[in-house]
Amino acid sequence: MTAPPRRRPPAPSYALLNPIQDPRWPALCRDSSSLLFHSPAWLRVLAETYGFPIQALVLLENKIPVAGIPFAVIEDALGPRLVSLAFSDYCDPIYQKRTQIAALLTRLLELFPDHQVRLRWLQAPAPAARLGFRAGKTAAWHGLELPGSEAELGQGLHPQFRRAVALARKQGLTVRPLERDELRKFFELHLKVRKHRYRLLAQPFRFFENIWQAFVENGQGLFLGAFTPEQQLLATHCLLFWKDSLVYKFGASDYAFAQARANHLLHWEGARLGIERGFRLFDLGLSDADQPGLIRYKRHLGAEEKTIRFYERGQGESRPEATALRSSLAELTALVTEPAVPDSLTEKFGNLLYRFFA
Repeated sequence: MTAPPRRRPPAPSYALLNPIQDPRWPALCRDSSSLLFHSPAWLRVLAETYGFPIQALVLLENKIPVAGIPFAVIEDALGPRLVSLAFSDYCDPIYQKRTQIAALLTRLLELFPDHQVRLRWLQAPAPAARLGFRAGKTAAWHGLELPGSEAELGQGLHPQFRRAVALARKQGLTVRPLERDELRKFFELHLKVRKHRYRLLAQPFRFFENIWQAFVENGQGLFLGAFTPEQQLLATHCLLFWKDSLVYKFGASDYAFAQARANHLLHWEGARLGIERGFRLFDLGLSDADQPGLIRYKRHLGAEEKTIRFYERGQGESRPEATALRSSLAELTALVTEPAVPDSLTEKFGNLLYRFFA
């Protein structure tokens, strides 16, 4: 008797969808170990601020998504590119098995053969060598596993960090969430930090307005502020909530009052808030390799350190015209972040140009 022929496994099935509108994407996020940067709310913020089409490629089993990768589709003077994900600290694919990552990337390259593809992954293994991705720069990520009590949290702090929190309290600093009409004060601090300390443009103010609408108004985030006894705002942290994680996304402070240690107090209060609300992880986000002070600061919180790895495939910015435009953008940024340039003018250039940094 001959053995019955083996059945071939069914060919993979895919869907290219709008993750902001298609209910299959939030269902996949809900049923997987998804990240803040996968969330429809975050994707909506990016789409509404910068006008990028946001799409997601999903792998289906029995018509149900089991893996997926979101990305921004950008087509401008710098060349066509897919960025997973633009203006996000990291964005691993959602997957259950490593083979699903290769399947998603293979299909993505088939669908967009003329686009450069950029990835930034924290947990996922490197793309398969046969796919032709190049490893690029790296950045540091820090996350603090939140203990069950404030006492345990304090024990995990570096002594210097504990002293800084005590100093901030001694000077009478208090912490509370910002009201909507105080969001502009946060932005003005953020703009000054970006411009005067780092010589960089700031994101458009509408970006933070969209974050407020998508997260704060829905009880999924807040802007925590540190104030002097006279109610002068010294520092603000943007904290967003996703599943069991409290995510520190942005921080801004008045550098003239750095010795007040307002940022230390805000991170302490943020961690306390995380414990009170039952979060498991305090995600402290990305730090570039050229920010050793920031990396050391996050280590003093007792945070674990990992590496965010960047990958790319395709020509993209290696094209001569793209290289020339990038050089011009860098020169223009240097000009409009000169101290003598009014902050209002620097803000306008950020509104116009920031999308090109994706």
